[in-house]
Amino acid sequence: MRHKAEKMGRNRGQGIIIGFLVFVIAVISICTIIFRSYVREFHKVTEKEKYDQYYVMITEDRKPDFWQSVYRGAYERGQAENVYVDLHLSQEYSRSDLMRIAMTSGVDGILVESDESDEMSELIDEAVGRGIPVVTLYGDNTHSARCSFVGVGSYNLGREYGRQVLKLAAAEDTEDPLKVAVLMNAHALNSTQNIVCSGIQDALEQEKLQGSEIQMSLITVDDTNTFSVEESIRDIFMDQTLPDIIICLNELSTTCVYQAVVDYNCVGEIAILGYYDTDTILKAIERNVITATISIDTEQMGAFCVDALQEYYNYGYTRQLSLQAKMSSIFILVNLVVFAVTVILILGINSMSSEIDMVYQGNLRLNELSDALTAVQDSMTEYLDSKTSDSLEEFYRSEQIYAQMVQGLSDDVTEAAFRRMERSIRHMSEEYLDLVGQTIEAKRGRNVEKYRVRYENATQMYEYINTYIYSLNNEQFRSNSENYSRHSAALNCSVSLP
Repeated sequence: MRHKAEKMGRNRGQGIIIGFLVFVIAVISICTIIFRSYVREFHKVTEKEKYDQYYVMITEDRKPDFWQSVYRGAYERGQAENVYVDLHLSQEYSRSDLMRIAMTSGVDGILVESDESDEMSELIDEAVGRGIPVVTLYGDNTHSARCSFVGVGSYNLGREYGRQVLKLAAAEDTEDPLKVAVLMNAHALNSTQNIVCSGIQDALEQEKLQGSEIQMSLITVDDTNTFSVEESIRDIFMDQTLPDIIICLNELSTTCVYQAVVDYNCVGEIAILGYYDTDTILKAIERNVITATISIDTEQMGAFCVDALQEYYNYGYTRQLSLQAKMSSIFILVNLVVFAVTVILILGINSMSSEIDMVYQGNLRLNELSDALTAVQDSMTEYLDSKTSDSLEEFYRSEQIYAQMVQGLSDDVTEAAFRRMERSIRHMSEEYLDLVGQTIEAKRGRNVEKYRVRYENATQMYEYINTYIYSLNNEQFRSNSENYSRHSAALNCSVSLP
C-alpha cells in the first residue's frame, strides 16, 4: 500500500511538471505570436513594398478634378504592374522645371501634359536621350522624340462640337445668322486648338443645313490662373452683342461660362457646349444651363499612358518563404521553444531599441546633408571669385564629403513618399556634382562663357535639391512621429513577456 502511494505521488508530481511545461509553452507561444505581430506591423509601416519601376506624371494644376481622375487611372494600372506612379503638379515649379527635376531624379518614365513649344521638345528629347521614355498626355508634341501620345483626337473632337452646333441650329426658328464663339486659351497649344477649330468648320461645311447661316468667331481667354479665366469670360458678357452658342475647350472655361450665364441672367439665351463631366457640369446640364458636354474616360487615359511605358520594360518578381521545425520529445521541445523565444526576444528588443533610437537620426542626417550641399555650393562660388589654391582644395574636400553622403541615400522605389524623395535627391545630387565639376574645370580653363552657363545650371539644381531636402525632412519627421508609438508598443510588449 505504501509503495502504491509513493507511485501515485510520483505520477502526480510528473503530471504537475508536465502541466507546468505545457502552460509555459502555451504562454510563450501566445507572447511570441503577439510580439511577432507587432514586428510584422512595424515592418509593414516602415519598409513598404518595393516597386520595379518609378514613373512621374507632370501636368498643370488648372484642372484639378480632371487630372486627379487621370492620375487615379494611371496609379491603379501601375499598382497592377508593380509600378509606382507619382503626380507632379506645377504649383511651385513650371512644367519645364518639373521635367528637369524628373530627369535628374532617376525616374524610369515620364507622363507629361505637353505642348508644341520648342522648350518642351528639347526637354522631351533630352529625357529620351537619357534613356527615359516619355509619353505626351492630353496635349502632344509631334516634333519631339516622345514614344507615344495619349489623348483625345483634336480633329474628331472638333467635328463632334460641329455636329452639336448643327443640332442647335436646326432647332432655331430664326432667319438671323447663328453666332458661335469658340474660347481659345492664350497659353494652350495653338496647333491643337487650331485642329479643333478645323474640325468644327469642316463639320459645319460638310453637313451644312439649308437656309441657315452660322458665323464662327474665336475668343482668346487669358488662362494664366482661374481668376484670369473668370475675368476674360466676364468681359464677353459685358459686351452688348453676345454669341448664341459658346464652345468651351476645357473644364475650367466650361465652369466659368456656366457661372457667368447664371450671374448675368442669360440662362436660356446662350447655349453652352462644354468639356468634361464634373459634378458641377452635370448638375448644370440637369438644370438646362449647359446644353451638352464632351465626356472623356480620364481613368482609361491614365491607364493607357502606363501601358505605353510598360512596352519598354519587361520584368517579373516572385518571392517565397518557408519555415520548417522538427521535434523529438516533450522536454527537447520545451527547451527548444524556450531557447528560441529567448533569442528572438533578445534580438527583437535590441533591434527595436536600436530602431527607436534611430527614428529621429534621419532628420539629423538630412540637416547634415543640407549643410554639406551648401558647403559645396559656397566653396565652388568662392573658387570662381578668388581662384586660389586654398579655395580649390576646400571645394574638392566639400565635394568628396557630399558625394560620400549621397551614396548613403536610398535608391529604391517604394510606397513610402520619403523613400522616393530620397531617391530623387540622390540622382539630382549626382547630376549636380557633375555640373559643379564642369564649372570648376571651365573656370580653370578660362572658358568664361562655359563656366557661367554651368554655374547657372548648377545653382538651379542646388535650389531644386535644397527644396527636396526640406520637403523630405518634413515628410520624414511626420512619418517618424507616426511610427514612434508603434515602436514603443512593440518594445513594451516584448519587455513584459515572461
